[in-house]
Amino acid sequence: MIVAIDARMWDMPATGTGRYTRNMIRALLALGGGNDYVLLGNACAGLHRMGVPHARFTTPDDPAPVCNPSWEQLRLPTLLERCGTQVLFSPTGIAPAVKVCPQVVTVHDIAFEFYPELYPPALRGYLGAWVPESVAAADMVVPVSEHTAQTLVELYGLGEDRIRVVYPAVDPDVARAADAAATRTVRDALGVSSRYALTLCSGAANKNLRGSLAALHMARRCADGKDLLLVMAGKPHSSPPAADDADAVVWVDNPDDQQLRALYQGAEVFLFLSLYEGFGLPVLEAMAAGVPVICSCRGALPEIAGGAALLVDPEDPEDVAARLLSVWGDRSLRQELRERGLQRSARFSWHRSAQQLLGVLESVA
Repeated sequence: MIVAIDARMWDMPATGTGRYTRNMIRALLALGGGNDYVLLGNACAGLHRMGVPHARFTTPDDPAPVCNPSWEQLRLPTLLERCGTQVLFSPTGIAPAVKVCPQVVTVHDIAFEFYPELYPPALRGYLGAWVPESVAAADMVVPVSEHTAQTLVELYGLGEDRIRVVYPAVDPDVARAADAAATRTVRDALGVSSRYALTLCSGAANKNLRGSLAALHMARRCADGKDLLLVMAGKPHSSPPAADDADAVVWVDNPDDQQLRALYQGAEVFLFLSLYEGFGLPVLEAMAAGVPVICSCRGALPEIAGGAALLVDPEDPEDVAARLLSVWGDRSLRQELRERGLQRSARFSWHRSAQQLLGVLESVA
């Protein structure tokens, strides 16, 4: 079976879709078997170094940009025909509306349908035009959660016979245990040397950075929270803390895997107040690192947390601050949440995910 994979996001591991793409490709190739995988995208040194005999790496003559309908709808079908593709797997949620072969599409979320104001107009227009078209054209759709699956049924009328939920898992480069001394060295270099709570952030408004800062401000007004330090790691941001909390926030822009692993493993608690998630990989990463988790009760997060996290209303800073203080000051509660989180995260496996996805690909080829 010749399987073409849209691998354009391989070189974008800082994004959730990029991590998904990289880890699913690795896991599929690790399964071995008689399939021939054709990876379509820009030149990726990391892909070529994998040295897998049953994978071909096809770099288009012209650039293969993401979020580009011209490439996805016109150039990609030509490449698929040239490669003799028997099934296309798109981990980005976008695929040709006019098919030249069977197509399997992963849908991570459709937050743009519910929170359009959180997206730049050009991106909102692109997603609104092409995600529904891609879902309609797909032979099988692979949502990353039951929540996303149900949303596709309700909003797009997608038949349940064309849906197979396949959960992602934790990036092994992030979950791998780090040497304690090396971890301390990384945190010291980042300016984090005392107890801290951790949150991940991006430029996306649905990540609700203002909610995290509002909860921090409220918690620090209490005697038990005066020593609270919040580390905000991720993409550059535009939500400065209140003036009297500025010394309680450490910003770490775009940490690499080693830095992110060190930040996870040193945190007292992980705070994730997203307004909408189709899966919520950071919650699972924190659990795998043994960090107690407080997360939003919105979107797929309750499903993924599975009772192993404290759930809060992300738009109620008083509720968040109370839960944050309870975990910050209670060693036994932190230990209980650590144990529950480790058990929960162990139930997710890239090997199992790849096996399930391969079954879907074989069913439509």
